[in-house]
Amino acid sequence: GGDAGASGEREAATAARREGTLTRSNVSNSQTYMSEGMEIVKLAVDAVGIDLNTAGTTAKDVSNGLKSVLEDVVGLSGNDRQGCLAQLWMAEHRDIDVVLCCHKEFVRVKATHRADLLSTYHDSWKLFFFNTSLSGTEAFLGAPGRVFSANEPEYTPSTQCYTALEFSRHILAQQCGIHTSLTVPVGVGTDPSRPLGVLELSFNHIVDSIGKVYVDVKRAIQAHGLCTVESMRMAPREVLSNAIAADLNRINVRETDAVLKACCQSLDIPFAQIWIPCNNSSLVTAGAPFYQSSGYFQ
Repeated sequence: GGDAGASGEREAATAARREGTLTRSNVSNSQTYMSEGMEIVKLAVDAVGIDLNTAGTTAKDVSNGLKSVLEDVVGLSGNDRQGCLAQLWMAEHRDIDVVLCCHKEFVRVKATHRADLLSTYHDSWKLFFFNTSLSGTEAFLGAPGRVFSANEPEYTPSTQCYTALEFSRHILAQQCGIHTSLTVPVGVGTDPSRPLGVLELSFNHIVDSIGKVYVDVKRAIQAHGLCTVESMRMAPREVLSNAIAADLNRINVRETDAVLKACCQSLDIPFAQIWIPCNNSSLVTAGAPFYQSSGYFQ
């Protein structure tokens, strides 16, 4: 779940528990951790119709790249006491549907304080799967499914602020102390149009500089032979401010701040902010006038 598409989740039935683990009929028990990762990648590229030969890579390289990305991004928590759960939801066929499943080969946890809660958050969901379209026969679409189908990253400032109808994992997130969530599609080679899975980062604190985290995640993905879409919505604050700089100069931020404050105080409105159109497709508030009656709204 997340901050968009809540109506689709309300219409979905409760998540169906996965029946067993990933089918590996041709994989012996003696095969290595590396081989299991390769098998998951092969199932994913088959489910989404990617030709690794055309992409100029192999299942082994993709598997190694994904694991390296997880190692890089799990350290983006900010400091030693703040933790992060990094997990990949990989595509695979489930009857007639393409669904997203999470496997132990592609999960990392980093925290020195209550790392067990981050692991519990993963363990409680590894037996479930997410659909990749609303026409699926079982399970939730959720944030992973939305990000996969729309091929657009999503950011939830704090899952604690939502209800169970808006964020399907809300109760579990509360119990495990999960706040900020960032979900990013991941593809192979240089073609981000068809992801083979999504990377989900769950932090046990509120991340204010999500733009910087997103840039670091995107850099890590590209550094290991993988790809992801570019999203202006996740740009760092200074990039967004520069995008609307001409409008900020035109409206005179200081004077507009004063007027906004006067209006809010006279009407007893505790918080208000202005959003400015950008590139005919987005609204930006970074650097724009705003009013808050207390630090509660920061």
